[in-house]
Amino acid sequence: MVALNVKKDKNVFSANWEANLLVKDRLSGKLKRLRFQNYPDRLKELLEEEEKEKSERENKDEILKLSLPITEESLLKVAPAQDNFIPIRPGIILPPTAKAELHFHPDDRQQAEDIAKNLPEDDSKKYSLEKIVQALTDKQKLDLDEANKEKFSNLIFDFFRNRKRFLNVREALLTEVASRQGKLNDQTVDNVLSVVKGLKIKMEAAGGLVVRAADQAATVSPVKIFSEKPTLSPAPAITPVPEIKKEPVIKNEPDREIVQALQELDKDLPSVPTPTWTKPADTFTPPPVTAKAGFVISSPEKKPETVKPMPILPAKSQSPVTDFRVSRPVENEVSKKSITDVVSKKEVVFKAVPQVRHVLTGPVGELEAMSLENFRRLGSTIGEIIERLADKIKVLEHDSFTKKTQGIEAWRRSEIHQLYLQLGIESMQTGQEVSKIIAAREKAGQRTLTLEEFNSIPDLNRRLRF
Repeated sequence: MVALNVKKDKNVFSANWEANLLVKDRLSGKLKRLRFQNYPDRLKELLEEEEKEKSERENKDEILKLSLPITEESLLKVAPAQDNFIPIRPGIILPPTAKAELHFHPDDRQQAEDIAKNLPEDDSKKYSLEKIVQALTDKQKLDLDEANKEKFSNLIFDFFRNRKRFLNVREALLTEVASRQGKLNDQTVDNVLSVVKGLKIKMEAAGGLVVRAADQAATVSPVKIFSEKPTLSPAPAITPVPEIKKEPVIKNEPDREIVQALQELDKDLPSVPTPTWTKPADTFTPPPVTAKAGFVISSPEKKPETVKPMPILPAKSQSPVTDFRVSRPVENEVSKKSITDVVSKKEVVFKAVPQVRHVLTGPVGELEAMSLENFRRLGSTIGEIIERLADKIKVLEHDSFTKKTQGIEAWRRSEIHQLYLQLGIESMQTGQEVSKIIAAREKAGQRTLTLEEFNSIPDLNRRLRF
């Protein structure tokens, strides 16, 4: 439904909205205005008026296009007087390929240019992806068409850029890429990835980056910024100052002084001959040593009979000197006690330990394989044991209803429940009390439940009912 402007002649066209509707002719299938249908006798006149209005409207548009551009004086009358306001001039249409200016204010352009000058320069080493792929295909003798080569390149590029993991790339090479001879085998893929992995480690260590040839050509080389030399005013003339020759200052070198001093001492000291060692004789008697005060000190081992020391009176301020005696410790032999009173013990008979088969089971299998010992390890009291078993069944119920059913069936097949059934059946067949049957089994050394355990199992079974 299209609404049209109402004509000025209200006698011909009413202001009712029905006059501006479009209707479809059943015979021709064309759309006509409703007012034309209401006035078939004036159809020709109405069409002429519509064409006339259309031509007038087009003439007005052409006049606006051909009008003179708006001057700055006329713009100042309409727009606010601002220095940074840039009006849009009519008739100025940019081509579709023109780039828009990325700023909203004239000062933004200057700020963007200042930031662009201080951008860091990318000095990372670039490696061509095409060269790497060509080297890999040549080395492994891969005959790939254009489509498979592009897939191969994309996978290798994603691995270099850490977009895909090693296992994902390996699986994609085995399933998606194929040569003209067929799918790539495992050995070829492993050889390719081992080379690629080694290249990646070396590139990351060197700070390099793998790029495509198209991306490398599209990148704009960074603009080098040269600092502008400031223009300085000429400095006043300075009278030259005569240079003062300073004596060279020698830094503290204690090592050199010490070395020189040691060399001078080596020159002054006489050369000392190196002592030679000779083996002493077996029967050697040391001669007497004469002290400074005139005392004769004999050897501690044996005194010579022929030589007698001269008797010298001791001075008043001196005490007589006695002979030196050297005592050496003698190692006493420790008598070792021999053990003779050892009584032979009886021979120990080793019993073979029954082999226990350990099988990894789940929660259901654990209930079925539960032994009497494991049952009693669940808690210190029978009430605690029953609660632990009920909790195990509840955990299975959280997973699914089927798991709970399997857990109950596994509990009924366990050793504990079978012993419970055996005690009940034997009690009914013999007519004896369960306590007497349990006592008889314990006396015979058979595996059995206690009376408290037997009475608690029915309570657990009652809780496990649906």
